[in-house]
Amino acid sequence: MNLQYLLVRSALTWLISLLTLTGNAAITDSIPLYILEDGPEGRVIISEHVEIALSHRKYTSQEIIGPEAPPFGILPDSVHTNFPLTLWARIRLRNQSPDVQNLYLGFCNLVDSVSFYTLKDGRLQDLKVSGAAIDPFQKKLITSTNHIPLELGEGEEITAYFKLQFSQPVSPEHLGELFIQSDGYVLGALLEKFAVQFFYAGLMLLFSLLSLFTYLLFRDRTFIYFAGVQLSFTFYFLSVSGIIDTLLLRGHSFPVPPIFLSLSVLVLSVGLFVNAYIRIRQHYPRYYHWYMALTVFTALSNHLGLWILQEYYQVAFYYNVVLIVWIIFTFIPILLLARGNSRQARNLLVALSVLFLTSLLYVIYLLGYFPQGFPAGYSVQAGTLLFALLVFYGLFDQVNAIKLDRQKMENLEQLKSRFFANISHEFRTPLTLLLGPIEQLREKAHEASDKKLLDTAHTNAQRLLDLINQLLDLARLESGKMQLQLSELNFPQFLKGIVMSFESLALRKNIRLHFMSRNTSIPLWIDREKTEVIFYNLLSNAFKFTDSGGEVAVGVSEDDEQVEIVVRDNGIGIPEDQLAHIFDRFYQVQEASLRQVNGSGIGLALVQELVQLQQGSIRVESTEDEGTTFILSFRKCSSHLSNEGLPDSGTKLQYKASVIDTETSVTEEEAWERPLSSTPLLLLIEDNADIRDYIRQQLQGHFRLEEAVNGREGIEKALELHPDLVISDVMMPEKDGYEVCHFLKQDERTSHIPVILLTARASQEEKLKGLEYGADDYLLKPFHSRELEVRVRKLIELRVQLRRKIQENPTLNFSDLGGNPADLAFMEKINGCIEKYMDDNQFGVGTLAENMGMSSVHLNRKLNALTGYSSGKYIQQTRLRRALNLLENTRMNVSEVALETGFSSTAYFVKCFREHYGKTPGSIQQKTS
Repeated sequence: MNLQYLLVRSALTWLISLLTLTGNAAITDSIPLYILEDGPEGRVIISEHVEIALSHRKYTSQEIIGPEAPPFGILPDSVHTNFPLTLWARIRLRNQSPDVQNLYLGFCNLVDSVSFYTLKDGRLQDLKVSGAAIDPFQKKLITSTNHIPLELGEGEEITAYFKLQFSQPVSPEHLGELFIQSDGYVLGALLEKFAVQFFYAGLMLLFSLLSLFTYLLFRDRTFIYFAGVQLSFTFYFLSVSGIIDTLLLRGHSFPVPPIFLSLSVLVLSVGLFVNAYIRIRQHYPRYYHWYMALTVFTALSNHLGLWILQEYYQVAFYYNVVLIVWIIFTFIPILLLARGNSRQARNLLVALSVLFLTSLLYVIYLLGYFPQGFPAGYSVQAGTLLFALLVFYGLFDQVNAIKLDRQKMENLEQLKSRFFANISHEFRTPLTLLLGPIEQLREKAHEASDKKLLDTAHTNAQRLLDLINQLLDLARLESGKMQLQLSELNFPQFLKGIVMSFESLALRKNIRLHFMSRNTSIPLWIDREKTEVIFYNLLSNAFKFTDSGGEVAVGVSEDDEQVEIVVRDNGIGIPEDQLAHIFDRFYQVQEASLRQVNGSGIGLALVQELVQLQQGSIRVESTEDEGTTFILSFRKCSSHLSNEGLPDSGTKLQYKASVIDTETSVTEEEAWERPLSSTPLLLLIEDNADIRDYIRQQLQGHFRLEEAVNGREGIEKALELHPDLVISDVMMPEKDGYEVCHFLKQDERTSHIPVILLTARASQEEKLKGLEYGADDYLLKPFHSRELEVRVRKLIELRVQLRRKIQENPTLNFSDLGGNPADLAFMEKINGCIEKYMDDNQFGVGTLAENMGMSSVHLNRKLNALTGYSSGKYIQQTRLRRALNLLENTRMNVSEVALETGFSSTAYFVKCFREHYGKTPGSIQQKTS
């Protein structure tokens, strides 16, 4: 019984297996077959050979080939499906070529998952996977595309099943999309794609960086927008080529497809760039608003479409329509402006035309009118590169125009600065001739009425000088040439000194003046001179607009970060509608009560500029008929200030000892003391005849004067006359005062001559410049005639005292006295030459002059000016100084010393030594021994 049962069971099993194999063979024979005669060339689409089974039920790999499997068939063009979707597809592949075929099967890139099986022995085997949701680095081929590797031997036939999973809607033609490629073609295309895309991305990033750098130079937003265009193009093509998916997303889902995001950024960047480049807003303001609204809508429409339709390819179609409309509207203003001879619009039109033609070439390529491998596949990218180059050409052309405009502005600034400097010179020169004589007449006037008229003239001339100074300060601030000279001061003490200087004015006008500070010691880094100008202007305005019986108060307070100063008055106040303009240059409040008070509208503008130069702030509060309050604040530390303004002990300018302090009080006794015993010779170099006459009248009773009308003539006369002192104007024809000073101080023949520079340029920088060129003193026009005379006398007396010290102390070296570096070098050269010929009794003035490259006359004048000795006498004094050294420090006898120091006769040596030192050489030798 059991044996019989086993035999029946075995028979049934074999029968079922036979029927299954027979059935599978029948099913397999019905599957469409694709035959490979030879290896595929390029990308071969075989979608028409694919059968698809659509069902809402999910089948396993065994169920799909069993009797309960859904029907397979060629997918019709119009079929309704619901997503997410899972379907099965199948195809037969046969290799009839004599070689083994190494292939890749390709699928739609929107497939999230592809499971590949081959049918063997009635079962699905050899599982291989791919898909957009899988990390590219976990695939056989590292790419964002969906490829399955396949190897077919000679004559081999396989039946392949594919399980496809879609999470997002796709059109029916992409459900069964399948193509086949050789492995060499796929790998070559992949390498080419990465190489081309990275090369393209590198070039576009380089252009973007160049645009950003250019923006930093010129601060034109057009370059920012153009950098955005280039980065968007780069992002777009990296997305299209799948490199973004491969390297960044790596199979992870992203809310917005990268290609849609790149297109949105590209549309916005192009819209902003076109507007900025051809100035749509300026030319067509109404069109600009409509165009920018369309640009924003175009940038967002693909995202809205994807959110509404949920189908990628359908959205892409509608988005292309919107994009074409936007492109047309972009071209309209470009064409209109190009027609109107706009250079920028024409350049942009050419660049966009190139981009359009290369895009058209790409469309023709996609339609199959070009053979496989034709490089038109990269034509759009080549077009974007050409577009970038052409636009860059236009932008740099625009940059050149900006440069030219900037150069014009700089030239205008220089012209304005020169104008202010020249006009100040032209004003200061007449003011010198006004203030000087007026002061002399005031001293000589006896009638009260005459004195009153002269006082009025003097006051207004001084006021004109103050206005000129303020204008020059504003010009220097505007040109950036005004530098801070910072120092740390006890601010309350400093400010109190300024406030108290107005006490006499307060008494005269019957105005109460108050100063308050909560702390008597507040260290603050400020520029002393400029801060004085600030508060003198503010206090002058406060007293000017405050009536008798009023009050002016100044208060200082501090916190951890800053010092705040309040300058308050209860004067006539400022109308509220004019408060915003009081710091404007040349602005005067338009109110009848205020117009009665004279003003130039310069002071407050200068105050604001000087406050901001020190990184401070100023604001104003005012109520008409109640008063005005100015609130200033300065930061406590010095870290916010430029290092250039801070003092540096290693780089301080070392002022010459001969420079007379400009604040030295000039008394009448000093000015009119008796002339020097031998009347000094002065050389006056001045191009203005009136100034020369004025100075000559003041100095001719005390000095001898020679004149020169320009710098070149002045140099020639200085070389010829060797004056005791040179007075030179700064601004002159031929050569200016700086050039004259520099030449005289560098030339050995004249380096000892003191130089006083007269100038109308009042800035500290100009004073330092003159001193750096070697000027011994610097006098600002208009100057007081007595001050000029005192400065001349003091400089000449310093020279006389220097010579007297040398004569009174025979052992004193010239280098110990300090002085002009050129004079020191000259004397070192003189002494070196004498030392060289020390034992030569034939050495004299002629040989010394020859070695110095000077005539004997010039050498004699120079030495006499420096030391008070003639050339011959100085040679003798140097020899005697050497003889004294030998007698004190060696065992040489008197005769040997005489020979060693160039004296031909011992008797003559003894005579000269006794006259110079008051002792005989023998007595020195005896004392030493």
